[in-house]
Amino acid sequence: MPEDIDEREYYGHHHLYGKDTVELEGLSAFYVYGVKIEVKAIQDKKLYCLGDVMDFTFIIKNTGSMVDIPLKAVVSYNLYLEEQDFVLSDVPVELHFQVPIESFGVPRISYSVEFLSGRAIYINTQ
Repeated sequence: MPEDIDEREYYGHHHLYGKDTVELEGLSAFYVYGVKIEVKAIQDKKLYCLGDVMDFTFIIKNTGSMVDIPLKAVVSYNLYLEEQDFVLSDVPVELHFQVPIESFGVPRISYSVEFLSGRAIYINTQ
């Protein structure tokens, strides 16, 4: 099962066959436990000048049942790219990134939460 599967109830349709006919068919529900998070991203101000440094804050809240999962937060803007590892627990995690505003070539900052393998759980821009 992929590590980034959503935590929720899934359904499987099944057929049990006898010698010549379908003897039983139905729908079975099963629950898959996975990583489930809420992410809040905050910039310290709305407008920046060239040479400013943006304090970009991530607040990551575990809304699922899995804990002690190693993850990383990734932030990218123009040539800036930073990753910070953290462990998902029952306590919200707050991470700060100091993003230099060296040019205005890219209009959006990209950010994500990923497994250490690189598979993304959450991707967004602002």
